Amino acid sequence: MKNYINLQPNLYFLVLTSLFFSCSNSERIDVSQLNYEQATSIFINYFKAKPDTIYLSKFKDYFAAQDRDYLYCFKSFAKTWQEHFKFEKPIPGIHEVDWVLIDSIQHIYFVSEDSGNRHGSITFHLVSLDDVDVHYSITYMGVIGSIDQLYTPITNELKSKIKILEYLENKIANSNLIYRPSAEDLDINHPKNHIKKWDLENKEILYLVENCGEEESEIKFFYYAENIFDIWSDNEIGNISNEKFVIKSFFYASDWGYHHYNILGYDKKKNKYFVVWHVSYIDDPNDYLCEIKFVSTDSISIKDDLGTFVINLIDGKLNCIKAQNVNSDIIPQF
Repeated sequence: MKNYINLQPNLYFLVLTSLFFSCSNSERIDVSQLNYEQATSIFINYFKAKPDTIYLSKFKDYFAAQDRDYLYCFKSFAKTWQEHFKFEKPIPGIHEVDWVLIDSIQHIYFVSEDSGNRHGSITFHLVSLDDVDVHYSITYMGVIGSIDQLYTPITNELKSKIKILEYLENKIANSNLIYRPSAEDLDINHPKNHIKKWDLENKEILYLVENCGEEESEIKFFYYAENIFDIWSDNEIGNISNEKFVIKSFFYASDWGYHHYNILGYDKKKNKYFVVWHVSYIDDPNDYLCEIKFVSTDSISIKDDLGTFVINLIDGKLNCIKAQNVNSDIIPQF
């Protein structure tokens, strides 16, 4: 009886251990059948946090995961999952993750995006999974919303890797993150480019207004049959009109951090639209004030942070004036 009592706990332990490992082995994740939920569970077990995105690999022994800051790549070794690669710096955005076999070597491809108030960069990465220190990348930089310039020329080393370069170039060519101007974008006379056209032809006007002198200046007007008011309708802040003109103003923030102030006109006689005035500001828009009113049938006065001046809507003549000399008739302002 004594021997039985001593042996019984050991026997129970062996039975329980056998059952435990039997269950564990039957429920162990099969690398060849890894799915999104299983990969998510592996990441959570590893970091005690949920990933933002899981990227399942074409290769059975890899998967990738992204959290708020990093992109990780995991590899299966001896039926255990190991962190294999981590993008070495915090990232604000990851795009277009893909997996590719080049020269019989498995690679992970991804795009990282970085941005400031106005400018940003987009980098296209290709990392060897055989040796993660072999990391190729091409970076584009530019104004946010129209990034299209190579940060540095393609290196001779990358040029020597013909298949690698071809793969990256093809990915870049098909990426929607890189700006590629259309024929309309490049046509400065197209109605959609009315602000660019005005800026190009009147680039000295802001300087003349800021240094308000006695000499008369002239704004060049360009007329469009298309209703350019509609382009900015969501940003309209006011309008005035008389028997000859409709004048509307618009204030908006661009995608790359500038604040813009546009004054557009409609000539009722010509049945055409035109840009009267345009200014870009980087400062707090709440600090910018503008008052506009008709001072005659053909002229408006503008009082803003640059000063006070009068623009003739027929010939574009611009004159700096003192605020107290502006016609004080009660006219709608905005």
